[in-house]
Amino acid sequence: MRSPDPARHAPAQQEGLQATLTAGPVIAQAQSVDHCPKVPDQTTKAPLSLACSGKSECSAADALTVISTSVAAPTIASMCLDFGDGWLEWLQAATSPLPPQAPMSYPLAPLIARALADGRPANVRARLVRSPAGRLPMDVIILDTTGSTFREHLMFDTTSLWASGQLSLEVQTVDCSPCRLDGILRMEIPSLANWRRATIGDLYKLQLVLNGARIPGLEVTPNLTDGHGTVSFKLHRSSNQPANVTAWDTVLGDALSWRPSPITVALADDRNELARASGPVMFEVMPIGKRVAWAGGALTLLLLIGWWADAKSGWTFLKDDFGIPPGVFPKGQRGPAFSLGKTQMVLWTVIIIVGAVLVAVALDEFPAFNDTAVILLGIGTGTAVGAAAVVPKVVTNAIANYNASPAANGPALLQLTQSQGFWQDITRDYGSTSPDLHRLQNIAFTIVLMVMFMSTALLHGVFPEFSSSWLTLMGVSGGAYVGFKAVGN
Repeated sequence: MRSPDPARHAPAQQEGLQATLTAGPVIAQAQSVDHCPKVPDQTTKAPLSLACSGKSECSAADALTVISTSVAAPTIASMCLDFGDGWLEWLQAATSPLPPQAPMSYPLAPLIARALADGRPANVRARLVRSPAGRLPMDVIILDTTGSTFREHLMFDTTSLWASGQLSLEVQTVDCSPCRLDGILRMEIPSLANWRRATIGDLYKLQLVLNGARIPGLEVTPNLTDGHGTVSFKLHRSSNQPANVTAWDTVLGDALSWRPSPITVALADDRNELARASGPVMFEVMPIGKRVAWAGGALTLLLLIGWWADAKSGWTFLKDDFGIPPGVFPKGQRGPAFSLGKTQMVLWTVIIIVGAVLVAVALDEFPAFNDTAVILLGIGTGTAVGAAAVVPKVVTNAIANYNASPAANGPALLQLTQSQGFWQDITRDYGSTSPDLHRLQNIAFTIVLMVMFMSTALLHGVFPEFSSSWLTLMGVSGGAYVGFKAVGN
């Protein structure tokens, strides 16, 4: 590194300085240059007084003031600020053949701002961010017109840079143990202590940001040791905190999809994002094929239970029972018709059980039932109870005729109430020769909500939260089915 030639810089000095050497401070301009004198650590004491706004510790908000302490003080040709690791900034100084030299003042804010913006050299920001206790040495290197060099030692405080947002946190590493719900995510942030000291930030209000979504309600554990900082988050989903569940739904939707994608990690306070990790993490979830296999196994088990019930009772738990005398249905032939209400109740029971299996195996977490699951099961049960309590008029009349004359009216009651097949039974009212609209409507809404329920459990690892409109629609549809059944012919 060569020393700057004062004569070579003379034109730049005349153009760069917009001040004359008169009484009072001279405001000099700072310029980045590639040439600064190599000055050994041990040098002769300069006959000058250096201070930052009257202090020996400088900050970006201060101005470096240089005052001659001797009438024989040499004229300054140039000055450099040395922050170590090759960061050398040249401060142009006016020259004058008339001692003593007038006081000169160098605002540090433009110099620091330009160094951070230019990024030259690349480690400027890193040294400021990771400076121990937020302070680092700042040496002032002085070259006079005779070629003599001096080094003066000061300290630089980075607090104002943190407070103004010119410095930001940097996440060094991210580690999960493991990366799944109920695991611990740990972020290593060397500059955490400096940020807290400068901004007076509350470490317990820090939030984890995954894939751009803030995860509220997580337990945070900060740790500051010897200027080194870490923040740990307990990865937990709280079913009683809607905002927490919604945020996790966004994140897990990517982890549980057909093609799982990496999850980006960042740190935020209650206002802004503070730092982002350089690399993503992968959540540990069961592959979708295995989740489907588990759900298929649960469904198969339920079907086997149903088959056993059928062998014992002929699916009577799915059929209407209006007090029809046993002798109406010949032995070995089909019994009463299937009930839409009872079928719906059983299907919602099966769907919720299979959905619970999907949620449990997806994230290795026992599922938490929410209001939607309870309401849907309640609607199915209420519809079944209401339908069972209502006996269509046409059936009531046929039973009364049968009781008056069993031999004459038995065939008519059998034809009216005997099962015509599962699909025909659930889509037609008693005595109808074609599907009825209110039954088809109820079936359609039930299928739509069941598909939505299962897809959410499969692809998001959570029971869905249906809006009140959807739930009301399902309730109205079930009520319409029971109402039309009551007023049927």
